[in-house]
Amino acid sequence: MKILIGIHEIANLVKDFGDTLSGAGYDVKTLSYGGHQFYRHNEYSYFIKFPTLFKKNAATRFLYPLLVLPFYLPLIFKFDTFIFVWSITFLPLNLDLFLLRWLGKRVIIFNCGSEVRYRPIHYRIDTEVLSLPRFKDKAFEATFIKSSLSFLRTFYTQKVQEWSGCQIVSLRDQATFQKKDYFIFQLATQKVVDGPKKTNAVPLIIHAPSNRAIKGTEYVLAAIDMLKQEGLEFDFELIEGQDNAYVLSRLAAADIAVDEPGVWIAKFSSEALAASCVVIGGNNPRYMGFARTDSPVIQFRPDTEYLARTLRRLILDQPERQAVMQASYAYWQNNYSPEAFVSYFEKLLIGQGETFAALPSHKKMLLKFAPKEYQKRLIWLFY
Repeated sequence: MKILIGIHEIANLVKDFGDTLSGAGYDVKTLSYGGHQFYRHNEYSYFIKFPTLFKKNAATRFLYPLLVLPFYLPLIFKFDTFIFVWSITFLPLNLDLFLLRWLGKRVIIFNCGSEVRYRPIHYRIDTEVLSLPRFKDKAFEATFIKSSLSFLRTFYTQKVQEWSGCQIVSLRDQATFQKKDYFIFQLATQKVVDGPKKTNAVPLIIHAPSNRAIKGTEYVLAAIDMLKQEGLEFDFELIEGQDNAYVLSRLAAADIAVDEPGVWIAKFSSEALAASCVVIGGNNPRYMGFARTDSPVIQFRPDTEYLARTLRRLILDQPERQAVMQASYAYWQNNYSPEAFVSYFEKLLIGQGETFAALPSHKKMLLKFAPKEYQKRLIWLFY
């Protein structure tokens, strides 16, 4: 089996998957047009290294598959299994998904978020139907509401993935237009420390937002300020603009990592688990639609007082902090370590593994919450 992994790098996934599967003996090559801003230190086995000029321009990045198409065509016949991260594939409009499937290739797509999540609909389902607390950043959401391109892109991407018969790996908090059953997304996270750590006498708390609005930084800073005014003894570091290597070095020294008010474990959370930290982030398996309930991650609610109470307890109760740090490392070993990912991947190869279904009456909810009439019509016709 020959595996090609690409093309869009986000959260280091192309490299993580490639390194993990290659280390397990698979014949793997990676193809990426450039590293993510926080992972620029990475070295890849590029087939083509995309010029920096084009990475900075959305229009030329969209044309990227056409510009390098002559280089891609031989790859279609060279590899048996194609793993795509995000929604960028070889051809515009993802038309090569149909070609690859027609040629009998195995195609696995790892969805990562906004390429398939349409927030104006998704967040209304979450808050009004599922009663999920969602923080609101009006400026961020307004860009989606005003742009029809966002709806068309996410709706089209989700439908083409389903219609082409690819194996789709995703999570419920992003799969706005899901209809079929999807495999549950799993990360491959390298070891950060060699074993469970001992707590610091003065606990170190880390928060490393890539986007303050999305990561709930306002709640973190307000909670930290509240605890400082109480005179509690702890250290806090807000990490911004640093590469991943620096973040990992600080996680290795930290007791507590505060991620984001999501619903499941994101990349920073998985790295914090691998660093044996207490993690405050996403942990809502009921919402996600699967039964994994042993996660030690503490749910981050967008509520300053709740976050302050949670941090206060962890700061003051060293035995509890130590116990959760040990549980974090064990959870990483069992679910996010390279060994765990290889086991997960081998189940994907034979079409097995944990899945989650679309919500009941999903189409009715989409029609109810779509903000524009043309969106309702497209959903009615093509969902």
